[in-house]
Amino acid sequence: SEICQGVDRFLSSELETLITTGASAESLCRFSVQDYSCANLDRLTAVQLSYLLQCKLNSADVYSKEVWMLFFTKVNSVLDNALVLLSREVKGGSGSLSLQLGPLEGPNAAIVLEVLSELRLGQFTPDQWASGDVVSGWLMDHFAPVLPSASGVFLYCLSSYNLTCTSYQSILTVFSNEFSAMTEPRRELVLKYFIVPVLSSTGGCITYNSTEWLLSNFGPFSQLITLKQLMNINMNFNPLEVLPLLTPLQTAELMVENLTGLPVKLTIINTVFEFLLVSPWQRRLPEVLQGLSVLAWQNNNPVSINHNTPNTPNNHNTANNHNTANNHNTPNNHHTPSHNNHNTPNHVNHVNHNTPNNHNTANNHVNHNNHNTPNNHNTANNHVNHNNHNTPINHNTPNTPNNHNTPNNHNTPNNH
Repeated sequence: SEICQGVDRFLSSELETLITTGASAESLCRFSVQDYSCANLDRLTAVQLSYLLQCKLNSADVYSKEVWMLFFTKVNSVLDNALVLLSREVKGGSGSLSLQLGPLEGPNAAIVLEVLSELRLGQFTPDQWASGDVVSGWLMDHFAPVLPSASGVFLYCLSSYNLTCTSYQSILTVFSNEFSAMTEPRRELVLKYFIVPVLSSTGGCITYNSTEWLLSNFGPFSQLITLKQLMNINMNFNPLEVLPLLTPLQTAELMVENLTGLPVKLTIINTVFEFLLVSPWQRRLPEVLQGLSVLAWQNNNPVSINHNTPNTPNNHNTANNHNTANNHNTPNNHHTPSHNNHNTPNHVNHVNHNTPNNHNTANNHVNHNNHNTPNNHNTANNHVNHNNHNTPINHNTPNTPNNHNTPNNHNTPNNH
């Protein structure tokens, strides 16, 4: 075949000799999977195959799906026994292997699982898939070492079989046992490509006990899903009944999000805090508060204030819209140029505007003291009260930008 083109025949002959003479595990691991795929493996034993699988599944050398398929086809007669030996050794160290190389976390694990599923999952009858016991037991005995590396392809393939709620829950237990050995992205794959598709196709496997339903159908993977998603799958699910099973972020979500079918928000918040305050540290109150902060930040929608100022940019992030305008219409017969330099930061009091000009200006939330006096108004203490406006004050002065450094030249007669 194309896979064996360029393979050194001398190496293949040396490999076959080592297999026959019962070479050590270290000697067997020196050869590549491709070398094995192109050699005569009739004398390879289940123990030798277990040695080989453990070292190759931990290796950084990646082999194609085709190479693994050819290899497993050649060792088909001892494959199942080798997988059982490997599983026992990796999971509990109770097997007969002496090669200790740790967990099987190499890049080949996901590929191997896909190939093995093609070779072995088709052997089960529809009745066995429906009951689940035979399938879940077989997965645990044979696939456990590589299940933590399950790919989306393998998981979707597994979900496509005719699973019932019983068989699904039985298989989910196998994955739950491997939860601690999985990386976060692998856990997310189990949720996305196995759990959600099966529950969607089986009607959610609904029961009226929220705790039982959550544990039976999600196990530890429930911590990866939002409450809104859970309630979309099961409309009868009540998160208030499963507070001990919720993560801090899910608990925060319960108090923040508008979830249908639950009591009013105040009742929810009181119920949650009564639960948390029984044992604040054990029930992770600080993390719940942090989750509330995260959700509040995510849900924050700034509202701009419209101060009705023509041609003036407004950068307000507040929700107080003040449109109280004090319009001074006092004509001034003056040719008096004056410079009003408005450099007004937040929370300031304007004092001593010695300006002989009456502005047609609508000021937002500004209290003006109107003095009917001649020129040179000494109008003191005009208080500008802002409620936490993180923006400069916008005076309703047409065609004037926010930071006023503009001379106001008024050519109006003074009729005081």
